[in-house]
Amino acid sequence: MNAFRRRGFAMVMLHVLVVKMKRLICECNKGEFRCQNQHCIHQSWECDGDNDCLDGSDEHANCTYSSCQAEFWQCANHKCIPNSWRCDGNDDCDDGSDEKDCAQAQKDMGTGHALCPKGQYQCLSGQCIDEKKVCDRNYDCQDRSDESTQCFIDECAQADKPLCEQKCVDLPIGYRCDCFEGFAIDMDDKKSCHNVNECYEGISGCSQTCEDKIGSYKCGCVDGYQLARDDHSCKRIDPAVTIVKHTLSVFMPSHMQLASQFVS
Repeated sequence: MNAFRRRGFAMVMLHVLVVKMKRLICECNKGEFRCQNQHCIHQSWECDGDNDCLDGSDEHANCTYSSCQAEFWQCANHKCIPNSWRCDGNDDCDDGSDEKDCAQAQKDMGTGHALCPKGQYQCLSGQCIDEKKVCDRNYDCQDRSDESTQCFIDECAQADKPLCEQKCVDLPIGYRCDCFEGFAIDMDDKKSCHNVNECYEGISGCSQTCEDKIGSYKCGCVDGYQLARDDHSCKRIDPAVTIVKHTLSVFMPSHMQLASQFVS
């Protein structure tokens, strides 16, 4: 009977130790949010529109999201992107919502016609045709604007002076100005470029802090975190791990002696 009681006491003590160890493993530091998968993320990442927990638990049903500023478009995942990135052929929202229903959703500034999908050319009338049919010596636009006198002319190469501040892209008809990475085209003259503040616009991908630079940006981390190899995300700096061995021995017959070790 005494041996049975001792064994029962030993099992209770083991259970207590296991519970304590689980609590130590699952607790996050002050200023952190604990995900359902037991990962710890910075508190400011909760309800920020990004799936930082990787299981979606930081973007829960109780989250409230503020609307984007006037010059930005709000994605389905609540991320804000510049209006000019809507329907540009790139998945800037990371959920594809900025590239959906483009023909109906976005209007061409100045003409009121719907913009054509990527890979198509917009006739002066607003009609959309395959861009490969432009300047093919066949009239595919009903208004015949796809066979312009500008066909087969490289305006960028023939210009006496630069037509664009940074990059000139020759098109089948006319040309388009573009900018280097970290810059955006001026929507007024469509020729000059201005620095993009990736930090302010929320498009840097930095998980914690962001410092804007001309044509670029630099990610950083708050105290207790360090920058990961991708130069964007931050990982927690764990304190030095202390190994403690808890040994519980109960004197029983040799074939029933119970000992267990835990490491925290």
